[in-house]
Amino acid sequence: MQFLQSFSLVISSLVLLYIVYYSFINRKTPGAVAFAILTIATIIWTTGSFFELYAVSLQSKIIWRNIEQIGVFGVPICMVYFALVYTQQQEHMKLVAVAAIPSALSVILIFTNELHHLMRSGYTLENTTAYGESLVVHSSLVGSVLVAYNYSLALVAIIILLNYVRKLSPAYRKQVYILTFCFLYAFSVAFIQKVFLESIGIYLQISVLNTPGAIVMALSLFKHRTFSLFPIARDKVFEVINQGIIVLDENGIVIDANSYALRMMDVYFHIQNPLGSPLDKINLHYPQLNQLITHTKEEQMELRLNDTYISLTFYPLSSGKEKYIGSMIIFNNVTMQKLYEHNLKNEAEKDFLTQLLNKSGFHKALQKYISNGNLQDCSVLMMDIDNFKKINDTFGHASGDAVLCNFTDVINRIIRSEDIACRFGGDEFIIVIPHVAKETACHIAERIRKAVEDNHFVFNNQNMRYTVSMGVADHGAIPCSFDKILEKADNALYQAKSKSKNCSVVFSEQNM
Repeated sequence: MQFLQSFSLVISSLVLLYIVYYSFINRKTPGAVAFAILTIATIIWTTGSFFELYAVSLQSKIIWRNIEQIGVFGVPICMVYFALVYTQQQEHMKLVAVAAIPSALSVILIFTNELHHLMRSGYTLENTTAYGESLVVHSSLVGSVLVAYNYSLALVAIIILLNYVRKLSPAYRKQVYILTFCFLYAFSVAFIQKVFLESIGIYLQISVLNTPGAIVMALSLFKHRTFSLFPIARDKVFEVINQGIIVLDENGIVIDANSYALRMMDVYFHIQNPLGSPLDKINLHYPQLNQLITHTKEEQMELRLNDTYISLTFYPLSSGKEKYIGSMIIFNNVTMQKLYEHNLKNEAEKDFLTQLLNKSGFHKALQKYISNGNLQDCSVLMMDIDNFKKINDTFGHASGDAVLCNFTDVINRIIRSEDIACRFGGDEFIIVIPHVAKETACHIAERIRKAVEDNHFVFNNQNMRYTVSMGVADHGAIPCSFDKILEKADNALYQAKSKSKNCSVVFSEQNM
């Protein structure tokens, strides 16, 4: 039996050494270094067990048992370190150093036990037919507490992995379960040996029994590339994606957010460090955003924050049987897209030269106006630049364009923001003036005409002067369509052009 144990210890050591070597040459695989450290601790445990097995004297057995304890107390803390590396919880790495203090203290107390007897109260050698002489250590109260603490570290590593499983999609949970099983296997073997087997005189080498778990972990790490498949990719994407991602629990409390979301919350919503706070309590200025957390289906909305446009997509999260467990909100800054769409709309609906509405834009604006039921409460000005062809022929088309732009400036200075101004084509302009009868519209037309008459500007060293003629009309006593009002204004403009030009004519049925 002793030969069998020693043979298994040698084989285990060789397998573990190869795993360390393989981990080193594949150290770029995420988690490989942490796994190598864990394996080295197991090798120290195995080596100490081998030399203790062949030690003759009690003192030499104690020495090798002490060396063995470096691995015994090192493996659990390495498990915790490995679990944190796997789950990418770098923010908790400092806790590993703190948790390692009792483990390191345990090893120091073991090596100095002869001075204080705090860890062990004594040793005995027990002879068995199957195992020969086996060293039995009698732990003190302090030693028992520290050993129990050591076992608890393995449980902490298992809890870290199980907690992480909840964040994964079903496709990736199997890989984490394999690692969790390996940790649970190592913990169970050590616990059963310590609590049950030693009490009945069975002394199995735990380090040997741990080797199968190490092999399974190595296969999971390198053959299936557990670490590179999901956890690293998930966290990397979560942090570098140019979208804000906020995760809420079922009560609307922010439980996770990536860096982009935190910046957006700070810059656009003036919310700093929302983690752990209810979204509806920290975001009082945008109630429509708060309403999202009560929804149970996917929703989209858009917020305008001054000159910034933010798109929000809400996704409810559920676990088995459609149980609602929380939600996720994705933020996108769509300002550039909105500006692009706005520019496209301007190109489609506005005149390139004057930036007034073109025919297409005019009809869209008019439809919106008519749909609000305001047709019977407006006046129309139809305007034409006098002798515009002569201006083009005399001074050139560039001068004609300058006149059109100058006339546009005059119009914009006089009309209201709710008035609808359009370059209808060539030198013809139309203005729809809501809530104004033709008598008042005539005064507006005269203001525009007089401003043009008094206006002059220099273009290409030429003193440019021009005049305009105008026709004014409204719906009249009998309700009519807008096309009819437009026809009236056109007839009035024709009369103005037929007179002396540079005048305004109000449509009258008597003049027809």
